[in-house]
Amino acid sequence: MKAGRDRSNLNKRTHNRMKKIQNIIYRIILLVIGTEGITACSDEKDYTAHFHNYIQLSIEGNNTLHEDETTPITVQILLANTLTEDASISLELMENKENILRLEQPTLHIKAGSKEAQTEIFSNQKGILNQQQSVRLRVKSYSDPQMEAWNETTVIVKPNSDIPELSEEQIALIAGYKEKWGLDLNRFIGKLKCKTEVTFNSSDMGILYDEKEQVTYEGISILTLSEKATAEKPILKITSNPLGMTSFLWDMMQRCTIDNDTWNDVYNPEPQDILKAIGYESGKESFEVFLDDIELIPQKQEAKFLHPVMTSEGNEELEIEPTWLTIVPFQYQFSLWKRFQEYAEKDMTYSTKERETPVEKDLKDAPEEYRPNPTYHLSYSNLDSDGWEDETYLDPHSEYDLNKGFWRFTFSWDCQKSGGYTRIRCTYILPDYNSKSSY
Repeated sequence: MKAGRDRSNLNKRTHNRMKKIQNIIYRIILLVIGTEGITACSDEKDYTAHFHNYIQLSIEGNNTLHEDETTPITVQILLANTLTEDASISLELMENKENILRLEQPTLHIKAGSKEAQTEIFSNQKGILNQQQSVRLRVKSYSDPQMEAWNETTVIVKPNSDIPELSEEQIALIAGYKEKWGLDLNRFIGKLKCKTEVTFNSSDMGILYDEKEQVTYEGISILTLSEKATAEKPILKITSNPLGMTSFLWDMMQRCTIDNDTWNDVYNPEPQDILKAIGYESGKESFEVFLDDIELIPQKQEAKFLHPVMTSEGNEELEIEPTWLTIVPFQYQFSLWKRFQEYAEKDMTYSTKERETPVEKDLKDAPEEYRPNPTYHLSYSNLDSDGWEDETYLDPHSEYDLNKGFWRFTFSWDCQKSGGYTRIRCTYILPDYNSKSSY
């Protein structure tokens, strides 16, 4: 077993060195691009005069919100070229039935010397939906004739995120916890505000993040008593935005798959051919995350939240054993992965090329690294011990204080494209506490 662990650690250190080399190459590319930009500026001729200044729209994090959410969706606007004069861009929401969404700033004013801006999309909290609705955001107009819209983006609006109703058995369990330990579990149930800080490691520059090494998410989670709870074990589950990480996990899923270079390589068309076969449409896929099995330990005012999960099915024909990792057991509901599984069960095939030779393959035999399985792509190492050995590890721990009104989680996280651990710190505010609490 020791030799196996040594080989695993050696592989991770080698993987880490490769990531750092990629990081260096990425910075060199940025430097070269910057140098070319300086050269172009110093030239007497204006080579940009014949090109469009394209307007690109993108959503920061998850593109889904519920009607009753107060946290907005942030939209980033990026121009291809820096403005030489002040300009304005107007946006509009299309197919916004019953005016369920609103743009905080429909018209954006961008100063000369800049090339980016942002606005926010809020729910009008009408509570009228009984099924999800897609709303398109597009560029309506712009003041600079050299500008041109590059793309549209989509926001998915879901009905109100209702709090699950407790059964009589669950109510009895909660009363028992109060009598036995003085634990008021009602403080943990319902809609809880949370703040989540994500700190990447430097090896992931240009891979999992572009500029900001630390990102903060503020939102709301919905918690209830788990069906796994017993009289001796108060166990909670999170039915919406667990640990405030849904937007982060969706971003990481895209960077590991859909938007990753290995999935967009002209010399290896297989990933794109698989996406085509299962009907992938950018901006129209839904991605939700859940978390169960959070066991409170009242005697210590702590919580246990890591559990073994099978992250890879292995391959019986190739005699590859399944992979089990001790991680945060996030459960994913990803429309693209669901379709892949449904089509694979129907023995669907996909057309691709191997060394320029057209071939037809069974979807169920697609390589695991080209399947849109969130559990596989968003898991890489055990989180209960340091597998990278490069000072990025954070011991997993969860503690709560009912008097001060907080519940904190700290742990490490990594994925298939990581070059080390990403550090996660999440703090929940527990309602109805006596003394003031802060993040």
